[in-house]
Amino acid sequence: MRVFRFIVFIFFIVDFSIASEYEIDIYLDNEVSFYSQAIKKETKTLLDLDDNITYKFNSCEKQDCANLIKINKDSIFVFKSQNSFKSTKNHVINYDKIITLYDENRVIRTTSISILELLKENIKKKSIYLKSDYINNDEEKIDKNLKKYSLLDIYNLIDKNNLTLKQNINELTFSKLNKDEAVSLYKPKVELFADVIQIDADRAKYSSGLYSEGTVDYGLKVTQLIYSNQVIKNIEIKKYLDKSVKNRVKNEKNEVIYKSILTYLNILKLKKYNDIINVKKDFITKNLQLSNQRVQIGVQNRSDIYRWKNELASVNIELANSLKQLENLKLNLSNMILLDEKYDLENYGLYSSIFKINDNTAIKYINNEKIQDYFFENMIFKHPSLKYIDELINAKNEQYDMNKQSRYLPTVSLQAQGKKIEDRYGSASNFPRPWDNNELQVVLNLNLPLYEGGKKSLDIQRSEVELLNLKLKYNEVKNLIKTNLLQNYDSIKKSYSKIKYSQESQSFSKKNYALVLDRYKKGKENIISVLDAQNSYIVSRLNKNISIIDYLADLTSIYYFTGNIDVLIDKNKKIELEKEILRIVNEN
Repeated sequence: MRVFRFIVFIFFIVDFSIASEYEIDIYLDNEVSFYSQAIKKETKTLLDLDDNITYKFNSCEKQDCANLIKINKDSIFVFKSQNSFKSTKNHVINYDKIITLYDENRVIRTTSISILELLKENIKKKSIYLKSDYINNDEEKIDKNLKKYSLLDIYNLIDKNNLTLKQNINELTFSKLNKDEAVSLYKPKVELFADVIQIDADRAKYSSGLYSEGTVDYGLKVTQLIYSNQVIKNIEIKKYLDKSVKNRVKNEKNEVIYKSILTYLNILKLKKYNDIINVKKDFITKNLQLSNQRVQIGVQNRSDIYRWKNELASVNIELANSLKQLENLKLNLSNMILLDEKYDLENYGLYSSIFKINDNTAIKYINNEKIQDYFFENMIFKHPSLKYIDELINAKNEQYDMNKQSRYLPTVSLQAQGKKIEDRYGSASNFPRPWDNNELQVVLNLNLPLYEGGKKSLDIQRSEVELLNLKLKYNEVKNLIKTNLLQNYDSIKKSYSKIKYSQESQSFSKKNYALVLDRYKKGKENIISVLDAQNSYIVSRLNKNISIIDYLADLTSIYYFTGNIDVLIDKNKKIELEKEILRIVNEN
């Protein structure tokens, strides 16, 4: 009995000694990040049962990953690239695309093997490039050679080429000129003049020296407005109108940016859709080939062939319509940026840095009640469309006050003139004059309005009505922004939930399709079961990709309706917003 207990004790010691604890940093791009659980599950099958790994998954885009490779060590990087990245301190796995089930499984399996080699075999560096065997179509092969534009590139092209924005720049200049013109009315007017005066000889002769037949004189006249309520108010009105124009121009620019980003994201959505439809086409083509082979050897009738041909024709029509929509969207974006050449677009996903907040998915902060209250109670009032109307209201208030005060406030001006008679000639030119040839005149003018036929009362009433309309418009736009913001808040939560559910659905439907297809190849399943499993898998992939783009579109809309759309293309604005969000979250 003692011997048995000793043996058991030794067994537990040995068992405990061979169990290992590991930690590993894994950097995945947006596309592969969805396979993190599959990578963990696959790795578990390769390791000893008692081994335990603490995974630290990080997200990075291509350029970020490339930079991190240089400063990290003993890590694994998996990201999309047309070239293989070399590293002396890390495992780097690059792939060109993930389209088919084979592509997915190969990336997952390769990553798991790298984890095993790094942790168990102490292989510190490795570079692998996984090239998909899947060939899409001629259009896609051409796209590989096209220049890819990011959202920042699109913004720069809009800022440089968009005709609406160019016209708005001219409007800003015109508005500033109007403001300067209003200010100029309070500046002195200085005039230099010279006169040659000729009168008839008889009039000069009998004027007793007051006039001569001909007189040459010159002088200087200065006019200065001392006080005018209308001019003062007009200056304030022009200043408010100038601010209003600036906000209107900014709002129109934000609207163009917003529309371009949504168009950009819709293009990505359709590209993903086309990729998945091509996968479906590839499935159908292979199954059609299999059916032909089975008919040739006499183990199947021709009904399956007709069904697969019908499915192939349908998917070709579906793909053609989708490609047409894609071209239309690209044409719309080209019109915004005035780009004639063909182009491609950089891909964005859930973990793209520009759509993250403080290096976390934006939904983490969007769901925070403090942030929601801040957006509703503070940020929307910074929206340029509201600021545009608000400045119009300020200008109209000034105009209303100006019209009321014009009934009793005077206008005061000063005019000074100095003149010298240089020469007198003709009749009476030699008569002695009672004063010399130098003249000075100063006039102080006071103009007090008494009655203008009721025009002032009409102007006051008109201002009141216009002011009321502007306030109603302000509330209308504010309510519209709040309504849209509420809808986008609700929509982004649903989109984020759909990403998780569709990811699980894709995992299960993929396994189901593989099982059903295998049974079909063995003659144990009919074509209906294969089509059902195939469509289930295709729908789950579509749902995942569409949900991701919908999430990004909802986030873009939230930024737009809170007046923060430029955080997607301006790093400094993004940093400012992130600091403000952190401050609010950390407040007691």
